[in-house]
Amino acid sequence: MLAAVDPADPPWWWLRRAEREALGLGATVERTDEGFVFGPRGGLRVEVTARRDDAPVKLGSAALRLWGGAVDGPGGALLASVARALVARRARGFDPTTVRLDERALDETQASTSARAEPAIVDVPSTCERACAFCHVSAKPFEERVARGDDAQVLAAIERVTEGELLLTGDDALSHPRIEALVGAARRRGLSVSIIGPPRLGRTARLAPGLARAGLSRWQTAIFGADAASHDALAGRVGAFEALEEATAAMRAAGVAVELVTPLVAPLLASLTGLQARARALVGAPSSLLAYAPDSMVGDRFDRLVPGHGALREALAALAPADASFADALPLCVLPAALRPSAERKLGRTDDALTAVWPAASCRGCVERARCPGVPTTVARAVGVEGLVTLRVG
Repeated sequence: MLAAVDPADPPWWWLRRAEREALGLGATVERTDEGFVFGPRGGLRVEVTARRDDAPVKLGSAALRLWGGAVDGPGGALLASVARALVARRARGFDPTTVRLDERALDETQASTSARAEPAIVDVPSTCERACAFCHVSAKPFEERVARGDDAQVLAAIERVTEGELLLTGDDALSHPRIEALVGAARRRGLSVSIIGPPRLGRTARLAPGLARAGLSRWQTAIFGADAASHDALAGRVGAFEALEEATAAMRAAGVAVELVTPLVAPLLASLTGLQARARALVGAPSSLLAYAPDSMVGDRFDRLVPGHGALREALAALAPADASFADALPLCVLPAALRPSAERKLGRTDDALTAVWPAASCRGCVERARCPGVPTTVARAVGVEGLVTLRVG
């Protein structure tokens, strides 16, 4: 079996990690004689192979086959969902030999529950030019923003990472004047290097080729809407969407993988479907959805942005399965049923004061209580517990 890291520039027929998770296929990928099969052994799996007459689904030069079940019932529904995801970006050609992946063996349990080991995180001294509506940085005027730390501290932190993935972050990591050198220092240690942060119009696109040469493998950034007006309104800066489009195209052209993320704040729930369509147009995959929970340090300043549990459930239910891909944890009763088996069990935050609660009224008799991540305390404060429901057998 293969380590589930997507190729840097996946072909149209490749089922992306986020899509696999949304469809309940988990992290596992295995090479076959004629293609690849996605999903853990022992469950339903989908093979993408060259076009063949006996395949139940044909997509131009490719085809889909089901492993581990019949093509009626759940198996047929899974094939249909995979087909919808691939048809949206279908192109010419199918050549599995173009895909090169890390073929280290995965533990079976690890393969079915974990897509990627947690990266080491290093903050890059930087100041952000934006004022995202949900971010604590927006509370401080630009002229009062000060970068934290220095290059020596960053290089020392990189030296302490011995293997795996390194994520360079900070208020605006890409704006650091020596960001290429920092990426290069990490890559020379054999690390897989990623950056998360907003793009700047003109600057980020110009940096892309140099970052690729230095060894950057992946860039993560946010998308807040399907168009400039909605994105810029949440980003707090006119031109933010133009910068996103420009930088995304430049990064991909340079060979850097781009992953879009979207915090599930109340103002964008109504536009999630359009947002995911725009994300696919930009990078060929949906945005990864992040649970929104205000940090404990900001008090109730951003409580108005926390969506109610019922509104969140309704918005997620309206998405196509392949577009409901999560990089974070939500209460299981808020998720569509098909997504619960592969859901995260813990909200990933560095804020130690941000804990979870399981309200007795909805959670005491819930069959999923033991593996549910619960409700973050700041979310419970902001919107209460209305809309949470008790999940029962059947």
